[in-house]
Amino acid sequence: GTPGHSSVNGSYFLPCPLFAGASDGAGVVVTGGGLGGIEYGGANVLEAHAVGTDPEFSWNTFAQIDEGKSQATYISYSPELGAFVAAEQELSAAHTCKILVVDGAAKTMKVTASW
Repeated sequence: GTPGHSSVNGSYFLPCPLFAGASDGAGVVVTGGGLGGIEYGGANVLEAHAVGTDPEFSWNTFAQIDEGKSQATYISYSPELGAFVAAEQELSAAHTCKILVVDGAAKTMKVTASW
């Protein structure tokens, strides 16, 4: 299993609420969620997961980016870019967008652009 994640009777539970998520259609899912930041009880994170279904369902987190006070409000996968796009909002109402390149084989997720 993945540290901080649990499974009960085939249902998977993450350690924080999810606010956004997307799949590349090839077994990688990126999620965004959190508890409002460390001062509110837990980190806001973007996570990359390898998801499988053969022979049974599996969900393994392989990369995580701590987002501080920002929370992902939207994540989408762009086949044209070969990357995920995440929109985030800070508690101060500032908005940012990030391009995330995920490599499932290397088990990495990197922010390649932010505005």
